[in-house]
Formats: sequence, structure tokens, C-alpha cells
Amino acid sequence: MAEKFIQEAIKRPGSLRRIAAREGGLTKDGKVSVTWARKKYAALRRKAAKGKLSKLERRVFGKLQLFLKVLRPAIKKKTKK
Repeated sequence: MAEKFIQEAIKRPGSLRRIAAREGGLTKDGKVSVTWARKKYAALRRKAAKGKLSKLERRVFGKLQLFLKVLRPAIKKKTKK
């Protein structure tokens, strides 16, 4: 069950990649750039502190948070083994 947690948590696979492609946040091999994700997350976090996020921005903020806080560390741990 723990292995399937992430698959069940992601409702629309590839949506963050589409957003990154639209905004120029993909690397040459088609992966989401971590630097782009960090910059975008920081900008949205500052805007959220003021309470001025739109519905779309809240959704992107959540996707970035999942990517940076959960998925990326899990991928790092998997590759270290």
C-alpha cells in the first residue's frame, strides 16, 4: 500500500510537465527543471503569504509542492540504493 501512495495521490499525471513546457521549465531531455520548479514555488509561496493566489495558481502551487517535497526526495532515495 505504501508503494501505491504516490500513484493514488497524483490525479493527473503529466500536468506539471505540461505547465513546465508552456513556461519553459523543461530540461533538454524532457524532465521538469528543478531550478524552474524552485523559483516558481518561491514566487507562488510569496504570493500565497499575501493571500492573493488564483484558483489556477493554487493548483500549480500544490503540484510544485508535491514535486519538490515528496516526489523528488523519493526519486533520490531510490537511485541511491
